[in-house]
Amino acid sequence: QRPLWASTSTKNPAYPDTLYVDTLIGPHTVNTLPPATLDSFLDHGVVANTIKSDMQTALDQLVQLEALGIDLAAVTAQLQEEGVAAFAKSFHDMMKSIAGKRHHLLAARQQYHLRLGSYEPAVKDALSQLKAADIPARIWAHDHTVWREDPAEISNRLGWLHSSEVMRPAIADIEALVAEVRSAGYTHALLLGMGGSSLAPEVFRKVFGVREGYLDLTVLDSTDPGAVLEKTRQLDPAKTLYIVSTKSGGTVETLSFAKYFYTRVVEALGPEQAGAHFLAITDPGSGLEQFARELGFRKIFLNDPDIGGRYSALSYFGSVPAALLGIDLARLYDQADVAAEDARNPFGSACTLGAVMGVLALQ
Repeated sequence: QRPLWASTSTKNPAYPDTLYVDTLIGPHTVNTLPPATLDSFLDHGVVANTIKSDMQTALDQLVQLEALGIDLAAVTAQLQEEGVAAFAKSFHDMMKSIAGKRHHLLAARQQYHLRLGSYEPAVKDALSQLKAADIPARIWAHDHTVWREDPAEISNRLGWLHSSEVMRPAIADIEALVAEVRSAGYTHALLLGMGGSSLAPEVFRKVFGVREGYLDLTVLDSTDPGAVLEKTRQLDPAKTLYIVSTKSGGTVETLSFAKYFYTRVVEALGPEQAGAHFLAITDPGSGLEQFARELGFRKIFLNDPDIGGRYSALSYFGSVPAALLGIDLARLYDQADVAAEDARNPFGSACTLGAVMGVLALQ
């Protein structure tokens, strides 16, 4: 068993750059040199047996340290504990990473059963065509020719492919907003939107329900006067957060909802408090962004403009309402990553389902 000198680069610029190499050379020892330190030693280091040189000075210095009240044994014990803890954390992080990768790899091997009857040959042929044309890989590469030669309305609409990856850094900001409104006493949320931007929040609410202590979310996506009046009567403005959600920021129905409920909140609570009951989700530079700033909305979330409303479930349009319901966003994105891994496989469940739906629709 040999002593090993680790991390032997010099951190203090006042010291020689080979200090922890020159003075630690001896038989039966190992020194793990960082590349820059190795280059320095190759340039101007001296190979000599230095480990036992001037031993008396070293022993005298240990005595002086003890006289100064420096407990070298205690310092060493602390360094050892911290070092072991750091290595243990690295090991656990590595194992977590391996487990996650394994999960992704196995996703493509999920078992499913199809009973296609006479349509089975046509579906198999469609899957073979998907593989031969390399369709999944081309979609992930944002190749607009999968659909048509003209990239218009395609190349700038594929941001949804990377939603879970792009949104992870936003988790802290979203969760801070959720904690803020919960502590402020809000109990309900009303999402004001039309079409794509309102679909995912409604699905999240119906599938997952409301976690205890979080906001009960409902969706208004109908201009029917009865539907608007129903929400007006059901919700207490003092405890309701209104989410104005529109990609373009100019959807007439959504902005009409916003103006109507903003007026209701002003009447109930006064103009000073009204803005705190509203947040906006929209694309950068939209009319809604300006409208929200003028009225002092509590929060404005600016979404990736390359995501269409009907593909926005994992963007701010879906994630903010999901977090208000108490859904764990990190777990949601983890599972989305597994689904994405499956979708890259031409014989995975995603492509297979797509082929089945396409073939049966055509026939």
